[in-house]
Amino acid sequence: MFKITEYGITIKSGIFGDIKEFIPYNTIKSIEINNGPIMRKYNFSNIELNKINYSSTLKYINSDIVNDIKNKIVYNKDKYMNNMI
Repeated sequence: MFKITEYGITIKSGIFGDIKEFIPYNTIKSIEINNGPIMRKYNFSNIELNKINYSSTLKYINSDIVNDIKNKIVYNKDKYMNNMI
């Protein structure tokens, strides 16, 4: 489960969604869409957010909307970075 905001992305994980990770846009260096043969069979993809020293993954996103989510992240990141200048 994840939430995209104007300042960054919050990822919830764990059995009860009790582990939270906040990723500010200024720490994201690249965004990649990944899916293997089994994920393609079930129409899922992952979005990998590569940061300065590690990466985080938005898992099991419907492949039909994965590009829209990536574009929203890129748009919000650009908007955030332009407001910092």
